[in-house]
Amino acid sequence: MKVRNTRSITVAGIALLSTALAFMPAAVQADLDFSGKKITLIVPFKEGGGVDQYARFFQPFFEKHLPGKPAILVVNKPGGASVRAGNWFEREAKPDGLTVFMAGNSTMTNAAVGGKKVKFNMLKWRPIIATPSGTCFYAKKETGITGKNPAEDIKKLQSGKWVVATQKPVSASVRYFMALEMLGVKNLTYLYGLGSGPRRKAFQRNEVTVSIDTAAPCLQKVRQFEKRGQAVMFMALGYRKSDGTMGRDPAFPELYTVAEAYQATYGKPPSGQIWQALKHFINFTVMTSYGMFLPKGTNDDIVNTYVTAMKKILADPAFKKKSAKLIGNYPQVLGHEATVLLKDALDITPDTRKWLNNWFQKISK
Repeated sequence: MKVRNTRSITVAGIALLSTALAFMPAAVQADLDFSGKKITLIVPFKEGGGVDQYARFFQPFFEKHLPGKPAILVVNKPGGASVRAGNWFEREAKPDGLTVFMAGNSTMTNAAVGGKKVKFNMLKWRPIIATPSGTCFYAKKETGITGKNPAEDIKKLQSGKWVVATQKPVSASVRYFMALEMLGVKNLTYLYGLGSGPRRKAFQRNEVTVSIDTAAPCLQKVRQFEKRGQAVMFMALGYRKSDGTMGRDPAFPELYTVAEAYQATYGKPPSGQIWQALKHFINFTVMTSYGMFLPKGTNDDIVNTYVTAMKKILADPAFKKKSAKLIGNYPQVLGHEATVLLKDALDITPDTRKWLNNWFQKISK
């Protein structure tokens, strides 16, 4: 409340103000001091995955930089590619700053196109941070793909027969099916039931011939495949620049992007419903690949407390020293800017949503 002249407040006014304060939520009155509190970080996947590592990496830094140095507990709630935990968070989490949801790109995918089982609306959640993580494409060396000439590489892909894999049709990984289809690569055999780790093992066993990974595995594991002569990293999904256009991924700027490959192959920039759909996938699987959220209804003071703590974490020398392998050098997006980015990612038009539903049905057959 803004008071223009404090001398004009009457005894009655003070009594009224005291009564109002008495009925305000406790989190607002507590000076946002989390001393003696326990904060739960909800991970919607099993232990050991990327989101779990993300949560556990931030855990001690939250304990250090949140006011009052609260205890931080990581709780895994796997099921339905994060749908189970997302529905629980929407239904049960209180807006008191004591529960934080750790999202991954599968969470974003389900929020955008997950169907009737998804009961949560991420556009109503309050973002703390969005962490980008790019996507690289790689292929068996025997394919003849070099990563040096996009038009020649795409022609090779168009003329051969390839095996691709993902966990299930409606999952974040299908962004690479979509990209390949847009590029005219239609002779694909789809394998389902393989997450990122099993997919890499299948690639090493020659059961998968063209695959993708996020930035950290690309730089740490797929590079090792390259050194052993097993793979060629040849393309990146792309990266949304601040002006809204697509550019090269900061993690692997030497790789041409899907849009560049299309331009080189067809002599014009990509367009149409498939490109509109793929841009949404780039927004919510690259630009918001990982993220932390407070529940809907959380007030600005609590959100700002977390954002302030996050700024301190990002500036912490110990964090900087350890974070390169997990989040790379991508600029982190905080608070209100993350809200804008999330809306751009998840606010899909009815026509694009209809196209996506039809496309998912097609690749599920």
